[in-house]
Amino acid sequence: PDASIKKHDLTRVGVAGAEGDMGLAFRQNAFRTAFALARLKHSPKVNEALVNLRDQAKQTGRDVDDEVYNTILNNHLASMQYKETPLQNAAVSASYVYHLAWSPAFLLQNVLQNPMLTVPMMAAKFGFARSMGTWARAAGEVTTHMSTTLDKGVVHFKLNIDDMTKDAGERKMLNYLLDRGLIDITMDNEMDLTGNPVAAAARQGMRWASYPASWMEVVNRSSAALSAYRLARKSMTEEAATKYAERVVNDTHIDYSSENAPHWMRAGVVPLGKMFFQFRKFQIGMLYQMVKNFRDAVKGDKEAAKVLLNPLV
Repeated sequence: PDASIKKHDLTRVGVAGAEGDMGLAFRQNAFRTAFALARLKHSPKVNEALVNLRDQAKQTGRDVDDEVYNTILNNHLASMQYKETPLQNAAVSASYVYHLAWSPAFLLQNVLQNPMLTVPMMAAKFGFARSMGTWARAAGEVTTHMSTTLDKGVVHFKLNIDDMTKDAGERKMLNYLLDRGLIDITMDNEMDLTGNPVAAAARQGMRWASYPASWMEVVNRSSAALSAYRLARKSMTEEAATKYAERVVNDTHIDYSSENAPHWMRAGVVPLGKMFFQFRKFQIGMLYQMVKNFRDAVKGDKEAAKVLLNPLV
């Protein structure tokens, strides 16, 4: 939307009375309005959950429960504040292209992510051979139904869900995860560029640079979700299988949204935090999963023990 508005601004160039501030003000208002409406829509449920959590913490009387409540409350308050960081956005975008976009090691890591992380997690519940076979078939289907188009020099890609599967439950699950931002996490170019040829070339270059890793990310997440859903659907309800697929994607591919980040990694909490903590969400997410599975395994959870040990076997 931002790029479309900026392109439309070109028609105003040279027109008496037209100023660049008009488009800038409209864009900022649109983003802030969408931000506010989203919070107004979901705030009642969030506030109700926070009240219930506070009451439960008071009833237990344990300090650790108060700490959990205060942490969640602080994260919620941070997510309610609209923070614009255009310079940091530009810096982290350039850093991503320089360090990772075309790195063979990074691309190889992405290729192996499902066999090394997702399949072992599913194998803890459904067995290795069955999990690997189901994932391999899902990966093949997803790969063959990824479409890539070139529009005015800009590359676009998407997963054709309706063509890939005729199962209504699978379509519903994939669209649900897509709406939740867990399938396509393509790094949008957030630089505040003006509508001129140099800016357009910069935006186009960023999209081309991020294409290989972004394409692989969509394939990985989609095939992980589809295979997890298919495995779970044989013994679970449609809703439970969808939740399991969501959990598998979250645990092995990580939710990179700002709402899921630690408080000190959120925009505006630590000065220049986006730059200092870039590339750290995956590491923190994997560390959290290892500690959680270890704790659960010690308590006697056999599935958690298998998830912890399977990648080492």
